[in-house]
Amino acid sequence: MHAEARRNQLREDYDLSLVEWARQQQSQRDRRLLESLEEDEVGLHLSQARGGSQREDELVLLIGVKPAVATNFALRQAIRETWASKDALPDGVKVVFLGCRPIARVDEDVADENDWERRRLRDAIMLEKMVNGDLLTDELDCDDTYLDLANKVKEFFHLAAMRFGHAQYVMIADDDVYVRTDMLVSHFKRLGPQTRYYSGQMLSVQHARKEAPTRDTSSRYVLSETQYPLSELPPFAIGAYFFLSMDCVNFISRNRRRLRDLGGMDDITVALWMLTIQVHAQHFPQLRFLRSEPCAENLLAFGDLSSLAIREVHMNILDTRDFCHGFERKLWLKSSRHIPEGGLYRVLPLFTESLEFGFSIGIVNTSTLQITTTVSTPAHAGIKVPYFPLLENFAAYARRVCAEARLSFPVAVGNASCYEIASQLGVGLHKFYQRIQVDRKIEL
Repeated sequence: MHAEARRNQLREDYDLSLVEWARQQQSQRDRRLLESLEEDEVGLHLSQARGGSQREDELVLLIGVKPAVATNFALRQAIRETWASKDALPDGVKVVFLGCRPIARVDEDVADENDWERRRLRDAIMLEKMVNGDLLTDELDCDDTYLDLANKVKEFFHLAAMRFGHAQYVMIADDDVYVRTDMLVSHFKRLGPQTRYYSGQMLSVQHARKEAPTRDTSSRYVLSETQYPLSELPPFAIGAYFFLSMDCVNFISRNRRRLRDLGGMDDITVALWMLTIQVHAQHFPQLRFLRSEPCAENLLAFGDLSSLAIREVHMNILDTRDFCHGFERKLWLKSSRHIPEGGLYRVLPLFTESLEFGFSIGIVNTSTLQITTTVSTPAHAGIKVPYFPLLENFAAYARRVCAEARLSFPVAVGNASCYEIASQLGVGLHKFYQRIQVDRKIEL
């Protein structure tokens, strides 16, 4: 099938950028989305991460997906809507996206003149966190850059040990991977709880050769002799997908302040960490990545995929077709546009600001009192939320205001609960009532 025709089979918005998606949500103001934002607390509650609620002893596999927060939103959405969706994710598995502190590219000569773009990006990230409840950013002590990748993995292992220590295994995966979670969890259930377990795709085993460090300074994967003086790399599981038992994760967590890393080489770094406790990598078959090998049947994970490919593989599985049905390398291979451009990058500021409430009154149909709340921030124009006291109780109205504020001003709302916003709204309304009674504008 022609490439354009295959893309047309998907929703028009399947490949939106993060900022485009946020703008779409704020424009459409979908009723179901607003209702979900009326919950007292939204966002990432680690005990209720993607995968649903289950008893602690049932968590077999915790999957940490490594995204590029600012640039790879389409891949995250593809994962959320396919193998990590509520319908597809089996019991015993949780999925979390590991974002770290988000960064954004800025022009060196106008680095301070594009605050609005960075504000929009920060707002979009916060909205994504609120809506999906599966994205870590500032909760991890790391920057969302390639050079801090090993530190990102280490910080996630610490969080996993502290919050999900009951999990039997932890998987690290790239955000361009399709994962057969049903088959993986079945595999680990058959294997049962293990200790000293470290596995993944090992190219040294697959190709029966030892790996040497790259010394080419133009390569993204360069390792200088200062960083790594040895002429051979340790046997390691590649970073696209690898597995550790929880005791290994606990070791990294306990020693995270002492363990050194190799920057972007998270896979080699983990192998070196494991060697300190004499845990050696095991080759895990049925794992592949497209830049190296073509698609094959019975894969448990397949990497280097575009968002289109992730969706097509999922449709193949749902329709009981072969895993590789419709495979076309050009369409399935992840585009290089997902690789960050060169230039100056900075951690996104939080752009902290507060919600402001304004009130006005009116009479509808000669008898019905209407109070309109205008919610705004110092940097953003307001939205109006009408309130009819005779037709709606204050608690229900406060939840609506909370949802509208979260959708329009996610950074200003931050982690505030709807209860906290209702309290702030109630104080403002009470002062407004007092003022209009003194002015005798209306009898309440």
